Amino acid sequence: MFHRRHWPYTTLAAALAAWTATLTAAPATCQKYQQQLRDLLAETDLARLRAADLPVLAARIVARWPGRGTRNRARTALRGFLCWGCPQGLGQRGLTPDVIMDALPLEARSSAASSPSLRVSFPMLHLLFPTLPQRTRALLALHLALAMPPAALVVLRLGDVTLPLRGLIIHLPAGDRELVGPAISEARAYVKLRLKLSGGDLAAPLFEGCTGCAISPSYARKLLHSVAVAAGMTGSLLGAVHQQGGGLGGW
Repeated sequence: MFHRRHWPYTTLAAALAAWTATLTAAPATCQKYQQQLRDLLAETDLARLRAADLPVLAARIVARWPGRGTRNRARTALRGFLCWGCPQGLGQRGLTPDVIMDALPLEARSSAASSPSLRVSFPMLHLLFPTLPQRTRALLALHLALAMPPAALVVLRLGDVTLPLRGLIIHLPAGDRELVGPAISEARAYVKLRLKLSGGDLAAPLFEGCTGCAISPSYARKLLHSVAVAAGMTGSLLGAVHQQGGGLGGW
């Protein structure tokens, strides 16, 4: 009596096809999402799915995939699919995006494997950040949030980034990283602009230069070094932040 009665998809395959058509992730990532969701939801009545069923699905993910990165990809896919389906009639009325996100949190790295949790105590960096060009703000946000060197950032393509309900998901060889926070909101705005300007070309570089190619690692290092100097830091941004102890996340 309480379930939504207008879920328009008669098969899981049709629903997954409709959902993946809305994604901006790379085709290979979308294919992996579909494979994992077929495993998870093969025997699930999506029209009658309840909030109480989410812990069961979460337990299936843990039992089915041994690697943290693979489990997080399954959680990301399930969260995205269910949140997309809710307005269209998927599940009972108690199944809402907030409930879904709370029931399926991403698994954090172990303390031994994680980057230091950087709590920035650099007032000048915070003051300087809004004045930077949009591309530099995005580069800086991801540089510190991911603790990745410039050479690793400039090879990212638009297909390596997914826009969930908030924040960003960065698809890396070691696994997906979900990022949220004020600085990441700036990076998200930049990604949206790049998708628009590229015409949705997922093979286009995330950090594009004036020639249509990705900016070079040396130029990215120069940009980040200029930010560090302007903020009164010595050495690299990451080195300075690491000395403060911790990881920056989304500021």
